Amino acid sequence: MPTDSFNEHSVVCDKTAFKYYRTPPRYLGACPAPPLFEPDPRYRKLRTAPLITEVLGLPLHVLTDDVKKRSHGETLRFHVIDPELRLGHTRETVHGFRLASPELTLFTLSRTLTFNQLVMAMYEMCGRFTLYEPTQRLEAELVMRNASELFDGWSRVVSESGKPTSLWSRPPLVSLAELKDFASEIEGTRGARLFSRAVDCVSGMTASPLEAQLSMLLWMSPNLGGRGYRNIQNNCHIKLSKSAGLLTDMHSAEVDLRVLSPDGTQE
Repeated sequence: MPTDSFNEHSVVCDKTAFKYYRTPPRYLGACPAPPLFEPDPRYRKLRTAPLITEVLGLPLHVLTDDVKKRSHGETLRFHVIDPELRLGHTRETVHGFRLASPELTLFTLSRTLTFNQLVMAMYEMCGRFTLYEPTQRLEAELVMRNASELFDGWSRVVSESGKPTSLWSRPPLVSLAELKDFASEIEGTRGARLFSRAVDCVSGMTASPLEAQLSMLLWMSPNLGGRGYRNIQNNCHIKLSKSAGLLTDMHSAEVDLRVLSPDGTQE
């Protein structure tokens, strides 16, 4: 067994955790737990496990607090991190291993993504959307199980022609307030300033990549390529006037992007 093996204290992070969070529960449920804790010379069983071949891919990115365990292997890639950062920021999975929380996942991603990619990943985690394309093998498995339309809180967006797309609608995985709290919690840690700057570039909860990109363009400062206009609100509920209510047969509506005047008096 390799010395840098996976154990009960290991926490999946970075790109691997991001892929896990992007995968609808119905597809995760179709994959059995991978043999992470079994004797597996050269990881032969692990490499062929459905969760690895159909969802996560290799290498698996894993947190460690042991500098000697740092590695860049083809199967397991360990990232050194202060163990205190993991406290309260890991989650159990149905596959038997622990997963970095959305905020900790984003922090580990900050070391490998460009700044704009990190901001976009934050919008996705805080938003009601994700991008996911199942493999043919996994799709066939769900059809065989009659679980393609299983209600798990996620719904696939279809195109105008009725074809399924890679865009999914789902509840937010983390709130902007939680990201801000995490940024304050890790203050002084290497990479914390970059993470905090990225959090400051998120205006709110969006429901699609287009909404997120438009918000980035308006909200982010000019030196980062934006307009620096921060008098906007994402997906806010408004009360409709009596005449509008008669036309729409609704008392209120959700506005994708509400733009206010600088003094906040006009919209």
